[in-house]
Amino acid sequence: MKKNIKLSLNGTWIFRNASRYADRYPTGKRSFMGIVPGTIHTDLLKNNVIPDPFFRLNEKDVQWVENCDWVYVKEFELTDEHLAYNMAFLILEGVDTVSDVFLNGTFLFRTTNMFISHKRDIKNFLKSGTNKLEIILRSPTKYAQEQEKKHGKLFAELDSYRVHIRKAQYSFGWDWGPRLATSGIWKDVYIIFAEFAVIEGISIQTSKILRNGALIKIRTSASTNRLRSHLLRWTISVGDEPHSQLYEFPFSRKLNEELKVVGVEPWWTHDLGKQNLYNCTLSLVGEEGVVVDSKHLRVGFREIELEHKSDSIGQSFIFRLNNERVFIKGANWIPIDSFVTRSDYAHYKALISASREAGLNMLRVWGGGIYEREEFYQECDSIGLMVWQDFMFACASYPVYDEFLKSVEIEAEQNVRRISNHPCTVMFCGNNESEWIWHSKTGRNVNEMPGAEIFRDLLPRVVKIISPAIPYWRSSPFGGKDPNSETAGNHHEWNIWSGYKPFRDYEKVNARFVTEFGFQAPPSLKTINSFTRKGDRNVQSKVMRHHNKQVEGTERLFKFLSGEVKIASDFRQQVLQMQLVQAKAIKTGMLHWRARKWDTAGAIFWQLNDCWPVSSWSAIDFQRRPKALYYWAKEFNRQVKMVFHKKDSHMYPIIVNDSMDYLKGNITLSIIGINGDIVKQISQDIKIPKNSVVKLRDMRLRISEPEKQVLVGKLVNSETGNIVDLDDYIESPWLDFQFEVPEIMSEMSDYDTDRKKITFVSNLFVHGVYVDFGEKVGEVSDNFFTLYPGVKKDVLVKSNLTAKPPKIMTPLIVV
Repeated sequence: MKKNIKLSLNGTWIFRNASRYADRYPTGKRSFMGIVPGTIHTDLLKNNVIPDPFFRLNEKDVQWVENCDWVYVKEFELTDEHLAYNMAFLILEGVDTVSDVFLNGTFLFRTTNMFISHKRDIKNFLKSGTNKLEIILRSPTKYAQEQEKKHGKLFAELDSYRVHIRKAQYSFGWDWGPRLATSGIWKDVYIIFAEFAVIEGISIQTSKILRNGALIKIRTSASTNRLRSHLLRWTISVGDEPHSQLYEFPFSRKLNEELKVVGVEPWWTHDLGKQNLYNCTLSLVGEEGVVVDSKHLRVGFREIELEHKSDSIGQSFIFRLNNERVFIKGANWIPIDSFVTRSDYAHYKALISASREAGLNMLRVWGGGIYEREEFYQECDSIGLMVWQDFMFACASYPVYDEFLKSVEIEAEQNVRRISNHPCTVMFCGNNESEWIWHSKTGRNVNEMPGAEIFRDLLPRVVKIISPAIPYWRSSPFGGKDPNSETAGNHHEWNIWSGYKPFRDYEKVNARFVTEFGFQAPPSLKTINSFTRKGDRNVQSKVMRHHNKQVEGTERLFKFLSGEVKIASDFRQQVLQMQLVQAKAIKTGMLHWRARKWDTAGAIFWQLNDCWPVSSWSAIDFQRRPKALYYWAKEFNRQVKMVFHKKDSHMYPIIVNDSMDYLKGNITLSIIGINGDIVKQISQDIKIPKNSVVKLRDMRLRISEPEKQVLVGKLVNSETGNIVDLDDYIESPWLDFQFEVPEIMSEMSDYDTDRKKITFVSNLFVHGVYVDFGEKVGEVSDNFFTLYPGVKKDVLVKSNLTAKPPKIMTPLIVV
């Protein structure tokens, strides 16, 4: 009995411009070597046909690429041994986007959806010796425009025709990304040779967490040689050796079983418990125990619920994990590169690890990008981050002709089946902002929106069939008569940044759950240097303005900067000032909503990352260098956090405890001057229940001179003596605060094998201290920090960044 074999067709392919007038383009009619998986842009870049689209204004010079057709050719050898198998299937896991596929000159099929995989029986088209697979990639722009002409124009932000092609919508340009409408074979290509059967998609869902295990449902199917399938049986192994449990079932083409798995523990987010994961292997076994085919997964078991109940405010929006309420502290995730195929596992791991270090417990995969690669979900499983998963629709109405709907249904089935296997996945959401934009533009009911049936009927039906235990939400935002209601459902807060309103107005927003809110800042100085020339390094230069895609983006940066700080004349200092204003704005919103815990049950800031070097809302720039927001997020996302609240000209603390531990502690509030003199101080012992919020209204202090005094709070665990939280509050804008130039001393010592410890101390209070290491995430423990007079501050730094003495900057102090 023969095992299945897999022949990879990844690697080197030959490509050329297949357009009618190819000789009019820089490629001419020449052939080049390309790499699969890949994109046409990255292949042209490697062959020096186009310049780097991310450098200066080069994006404009590569727009011709999207208007061309391209042909990719792969020749491969087969032997009689391959042809002796009863079945042979060509698998294309992902083609971006419109293509015609030929094998040995015979047309096989057309692809029109970037988000689905294709499987075709090719047994009768193969031959011994050299075979040729040819994929002709059609211009995505021309195809989308043709479909719009055929089916009608619909409302969409940016180019309206984008909605007629099932392709990553951001590739046509967004307010944080370039227009680089790619084509390419962007996922694996291979042939499966099989004698008996091939396992298809597998779905593993948690039905219920038990006292000593879990009830799970396993569903799968197989393509079979029906004449010989009676020789097979299914086996399922769950758990880790030596305690794995084995289940056997007679063969049927479809398997749908509920299993009781004992001795397993539930999966938790990193802030609430352990990320218990277990091996699961599904096999087709034949005579003499030969494993014909198998699929292996790492699985976790958890229950997830969206608590959406009527209350005195409206309707709640609270996530429950294993029956525990969880306050969500999250960030929005966009594709990590405009050319997604060149992002490696290390890139994913760095960003997701950084998310955990920043105290996040959820990432929202935004609906204008891609259903992420397996590495993304695997890493979120391992590291303990929940994932809110949008379907790939954004800011538009969508067509509903039969061919389009069928493609969307297949897309949903394939991706729900794959993504729901991961315990990190806790939400499927129909789209990003479509209903909200429709309602705000027309004032009409969301069910009248073209494409409403996709989000109201089709997608929830697929989720209910494949993954009924994971909640489905129609859109983000959605809830109430107004889709962007503050009293029901989830809310996107863009009135502040987009409406030029003071960021302190976040404290007036009392939404039940905030899924987007954001503030812009430029990327790090070292990243700016990578896409500019010396003469470009001015926030108002043509190149810097090109690398800010929002309408009036540069104007907004200066508007908010001018209201908060004394603007420096030095470009480097301006960049740092803008990053600090971004951090302060997001901190203001996040702490306000944390203090409203359960009335507001979560906040997800826009955005974690970038897809190219740009001034945007990100916390971490394209080259993985953290902005001030990232370091501040580490502080404002602490599990136990003080929030200072003003009432009747006095300040009092609110203590938020997001942990599962009871806290017995002591809090000290001090009003200090710039030189550290204590004007007034009070202290109180406190007891904070787990997963709660406590307002200490009787602990009140007044800042009598807002331009000279700072409120400092220190929360100490009484049982361990450890500082749980240390934070401060400056009542006046930084512009008016009378900062003085400090003397900052630093001392470096060895910490461990690959890190140094740098200890800083200042003679005065100083806010936003920046040390220029040029670091990437994970290389420096803190930056843009506060120094209190005479109090030491330790920062851990990768040893390779400490060859030169650190350059210390105080961007808020302009003299």
